[in-house]
Amino acid sequence: MRDLIPARSVAEDMLSRTGNALRDDDFGAYCDCFILPQIVETYESQICIETPADLRAVFDKVRIGIAKSGATDVVRHVIQAQYRDPRTIGTTHETRLLMRGHLIRPATPVYCELRLTKAGWKIANGSYAVPDKEQQGYHLSGDVLRARHSVDPAPS
Repeated sequence: MRDLIPARSVAEDMLSRTGNALRDDDFGAYCDCFILPQIVETYESQICIETPADLRAVFDKVRIGIAKSGATDVVRHVIQAQYRDPRTIGTTHETRLLMRGHLIRPATPVYCELRLTKAGWKIANGSYAVPDKEQQGYHLSGDVLRARHSVDPAPS
């Protein structure tokens, strides 16, 4: 695996591409970054994004959520990226929403698996370390996509 592009470079490029697509309202560029179908999960649920229309619903909800939060900047950085095999990278990054340079929510840790396809590197799945109702988890709620599996909350 000596001749491979550094895993961190691949992960940073993916963050840049998806972030620019969200900022520029460019769904086509965003869609090009994903393998479909794919599973996306939070602490509370797991959904399958099966079609470009499903992904468009997520894209729109993320953009609306960022706008409603009052964020003036979205900062994401790679924490770790490592090849699992020559065609798969496991990567963790954090997303921070800022308003005029001040953090408005705790950072959201995200684990993604990137896969090398004939069309290049793409996101194969993602795990968001948040409850559905917080931060970026809002886009995973059942009003957007059919929940395939929900985890029962722990008894109080």
